[in-house]
Amino acid sequence: MNTTPNTAPTWLRPVLKIAATRLGGRIFSRAAAPIDRVLLRHTQGRLSLAGLAVPTLLLITRGRRSGLERATPLMYRQRSGDFVIVASGGGANQHPAWYLNLQSDPNARVCVGGRTFDCGVVSLDQTTREEIWGEMTTYYQGYADYQKRLQREIPLVVLRPIQKDEAS
Repeated sequence: MNTTPNTAPTWLRPVLKIAATRLGGRIFSRAAAPIDRVLLRHTQGRLSLAGLAVPTLLLITRGRRSGLERATPLMYRQRSGDFVIVASGGGANQHPAWYLNLQSDPNARVCVGGRTFDCGVVSLDQTTREEIWGEMTTYYQGYADYQKRLQREIPLVVLRPIQKDEAS
């Protein structure tokens, strides 16, 4: 679905506004994420609740302390073949666990659009980060709302699919 939060159907816009609030972010991340985790994994990224409104992928990381596989449904934006995700944590004061996991091990898998593939994290210089941040806040105003409330800078993560021949 090519819907963006800013072009979502009229009936869905109030839901997205609520999701951008502190309370809404917590509620949606705790209620929808577990359901989306199952749906996205079993449909290889084809179906999710959040996907009714925004493009959603399933990020699979390795837990930095447990070493176990962790799956997190996230809104994304595709940019030149890469996947941009935002470590907003629904406006939480601390970085989300998936982001800390990626800092520990920058290799991940992504399930989206019926495909599952390996990805690596691409480092961003400040100029590129600001450019992408502008795109992401235009895409979803909630990110800018979260940033205004937070003491921390919300990280951006760019995931680049690893080609089979690159992995060997």
